[in-house]
Amino acid sequence: MTGVCLLALSGYVFVSGWSIPRPEGWLTAPAMLPLLLGGSLFVMAALITLDTIKQGALRALFDFGGRAAAGGDNRPLWRTVFAMVMVGFFYFVLIPFLQFEIAVFLFLLGMMQVYWPEARFRTRLALAAGLPFIISGTFQGGFGIPLPGDGNLVQDFLYWLRH
Repeated sequence: MTGVCLLALSGYVFVSGWSIPRPEGWLTAPAMLPLLLGGSLFVMAALITLDTIKQGALRALFDFGGRAAAGGDNRPLWRTVFAMVMVGFFYFVLIPFLQFEIAVFLFLLGMMQVYWPEARFRTRLALAAGLPFIISGTFQGGFGIPLPGDGNLVQDFLYWLRH
């Protein structure tokens, strides 16, 4: 069910991004971010959907009163609720008040703590510290696409380099 919802959402984002005007061509198009995110999310959602179907998701979906109704998938509900709360916290609290890289760092560190507990803390810390700069550098520095948040560190660094 989640995979189907993600497929629909990513398809909507991709189609919406495609309909954004591109007055000066694709390199300056504000649609690049929604197109890339929508397209990559669509591929990932398709892979998730196919994997869950292979694991018997359709059987569990139509198994009324059986193992699926008893919560037999062994996935704790608190992890799903945590992910929903973290996404809301990221969007409504972190992004409006922090710089982009700091907000993404905190979000990734919290999510990896719950969803990747077997990794060493130093590994999670290094990924959470490095990925925001890779994302910001790619979109801000490579494509010139401004990112949300109260400014961002890569944008400040690029400004400093030019002046």
